[in-house]
Amino acid sequence: MYLVLEYDLVDDYLQRRPEFREEHLALARAAHERGDLALAGALTEPADRALLVWSTEDRAVVEAFAAGDPALVAELLEVRKHAGMIVPAPVQAAMVAALGDDTHVAEQRARYGVRREVLARAFAAASAAWRSARRCSRSCRLVMTWDMERTP
Repeated sequence: MYLVLEYDLVDDYLQRRPEFREEHLALARAAHERGDLALAGALTEPADRALLVWSTEDRAVVEAFAAGDPALVAELLEVRKHAGMIVPAPVQAAMVAALGDDTHVAEQRARYGVRREVLARAFAAASAAWRSARRCSRSCRLVMTWDMERTP
């Protein structure tokens, strides 16, 4: 089976090509030597596309080539950087420092422990008041006051 991988090249492809050319050609040569890549080349006039014709039954071979192509990887990293998908190094360092400090976890756990105790006492008192009110006659009105302490 033949598969075609088509590259839609960027406007400044010819100027940027030397940066990735050797690594790209090494990958292409290796695929050709394995018998996977039958034919490859950039189209000229205008130089806006490249075609790679594969002779393989396995699409994963073609996908692996594209995933490892340095020019394509560089372009994707550039898009990720400008789309806000890469967190800047200073922000990463701040996150590591903040997440490595667990004192705030202990403080928050203690704060919520106090609040749980206050609520547990209030619910216990409300439950007792409700049970005694149910024993009243139907004309008995339940009046409850909540005396909740303020917690930090």
